[in-house]
Amino acid sequence: MTVMAGKRHLIGYAFHSDTSDLHFDLVVSRQDGEGGRIGDAGLGLAGPWTVGVDRQLRADASIASDKKRRFAHNIAKFRERKGAEAIPLDVLLARALDNAAANVLGEELTPFIKTYAASVPRLEREHRKAALEVLDRARRRVLGDPSQPEPPEVEL
Repeated sequence: MTVMAGKRHLIGYAFHSDTSDLHFDLVVSRQDGEGGRIGDAGLGLAGPWTVGVDRQLRADASIASDKKRRFAHNIAKFRERKGAEAIPLDVLLARALDNAAANVLGEELTPFIKTYAASVPRLEREHRKAALEVLDRARRRVLGDPSQPEPPEVEL
């Protein structure tokens, strides 16, 4: 890590309430301060969220418009870095596994895909509700609501 000492700079952070665990991500530069980059661009993964949305779209699920926009933005940013026709490795792997399942199971898989696609709007509503509840609990904790339990002590 001494190679990066003094060269990486914190450039932002993002608070997330989209999981059951409130957290924030740090964003650091990969620029070395000398016109180059620290490390390489990695495996070319898009992440599980993008893989899931790709699967939902391939199943013809009805998804929220904001999720479609975020998905399109993620893919556009990926292609900006990797090339106009690039497909993330994890998306390719998920598609290959789905194709293998379809080759083995054939039409037997169709009702399961349709059931999954039909459940996506309900899952989105449940996820949105859970995210709002987590955010509300955090808001009450920050504002000093005594009904909100303190997080357990963690020894480092």
